[in-house]
Amino acid sequence: GEYKGYFNPTEHVKEESCQQWFGSDNPWDVMTMNGIRDGNSQSWDAMISYARSNNLADPAAYAELCKKLDVVCFIDYLIIRLWPNDWDWPQNNWSAACERSETGQWKFFVWDAEGTFESSQLQLDRFAELNTQANGNGYLYRALKANKDFRLLFADRLYRHFFNGGALTQENVSRRFMELRDELRSVIPNMSTYIVDSW
Repeated sequence: GEYKGYFNPTEHVKEESCQQWFGSDNPWDVMTMNGIRDGNSQSWDAMISYARSNNLADPAAYAELCKKLDVVCFIDYLIIRLWPNDWDWPQNNWSAACERSETGQWKFFVWDAEGTFESSQLQLDRFAELNTQANGNGYLYRALKANKDFRLLFADRLYRHFFNGGALTQENVSRRFMELRDELRSVIPNMSTYIVDSW
């Protein structure tokens, strides 16, 4: 009869947390789906404007944007949003941050991913939204996909994560799922294994 429950504390993406995560003493600009959270939007606005007004098929233009955006981080972020098909994204539930320095690059972070792994969406993806919506995720993706090096890097990151022991292989996803299920067994004894059985 003893009540058992779990808290799932989640740290907001803020200047202080980015300074700690990345060992930085510099100020940070933090952008979310609701607008600027910390700092200002000058660097963000400049990056989005550059992506929307330049043809990134041009290697020089692509290289210039890569100075402003951590492209590997962005691709990994896209993969982890697209694969479980979050219905509440890309227009919502995202944040990005950039150290305000000469070498600062915008990094994207997942926020609030409960709209994922739904059985009704096994055959769906969010590319239609990425290709049409007026938000930072969409603007950057549409600009970047024009570049062959970006497309190859995207393929390389998919290969890294989904093959040869990568983080998103069935073996690793199943192992992590079972670890979490075992931790929650006293609270949810009959937790569905649909994600590892079907997804």
